[in-house]
Amino acid sequence: MICGAPSYFESHECPTEPNELLRHNCFGYTHPSSGTFDWLFKRNSDTYILKVNGNFSSDNSAALKKAALKGNGLAYLPTCLVYDELQSGELVEVLSDHVGKEVGIYAVYPYTRKPAKRIQALIDHIRDCYLERKHCF
Repeated sequence: MICGAPSYFESHECPTEPNELLRHNCFGYTHPSSGTFDWLFKRNSDTYILKVNGNFSSDNSAALKKAALKGNGLAYLPTCLVYDELQSGELVEVLSDHVGKEVGIYAVYPYTRKPAKRIQALIDHIRDCYLERKHCF
């Protein structure tokens, strides 16, 4: 999800279309599988990448969140990372109808026909915790 602090929007118009992000300071997430400033969008059944610009990038989502909270620009972050700040109003979501990136949670374990009971118990626990908090994702 894309978010920014209310203080950022005091001096910058809130974007209503992804192309308007080209006039904003967008923070980049440094990731080996994608471009730092490549933001993924989805509209109806179309998925596309918009190359945004910004003066800050990091491979640390918490650093991007902190920069957004300071009102320095917009960040594309997992909802679970900024859920509390969205609820408190410290951050505001923008372009919610356009964001196309989905984050999954996976349990990786050695393949066997049936996982050990303790592994299955852990997987069940993770699934149950996720289902209780799925509104945060």
